[in-house]
Amino acid sequence: MVGYFISISKALVSRVLHCCLPVRPTGNAVCERKKSMGIRLKDLSKLGYRDNVARSLVVDIVSKHCKYDTKEQIEMTLSDILEHPESYKNNEIWNKLAERLSPTIIAKEFIAYDLLDEPLRYKTYGGKFIETLAKQQMNLAMRLPVTVAGALMPDAHAIFQDLHR
Repeated sequence: MVGYFISISKALVSRVLHCCLPVRPTGNAVCERKKSMGIRLKDLSKLGYRDNVARSLVVDIVSKHCKYDTKEQIEMTLSDILEHPESYKNNEIWNKLAERLSPTIIAKEFIAYDLLDEPLRYKTYGGKFIETLAKQQMNLAMRLPVTVAGALMPDAHAIFQDLHR
């Protein structure tokens, strides 16, 4: 009966504590539970992990890859990652955490497009009821390189009328 209880406690402990030492049956379930104390969210806070996403990544990584490491080894590694995340970006295990702690900024190239020389043709409905500024804005919109088609309705009105005040 003792062996059966130890098997259950191994599974329970590994699920609850996220990172365990290898559990060897000693016949004393309490002793095994103390030996396999893993990293906790409280420990992560003490180390300086404040970001919930980073903490979630740590718990996931530790539970998968640090089953046989001691709590001290894990804490040393996590402290080092927090201090020098760049050195772990190529690490197969810790790269997601390192990227979260020190994201790589990718410069995006800005592309300026020129307006078309002439506005595309568009249909106007009720032209005598449409403000002149609204027609000018529609002509500008029809010169944009992304414009495919357009139409101006009798209830059209200009937006940003007071732009130059």
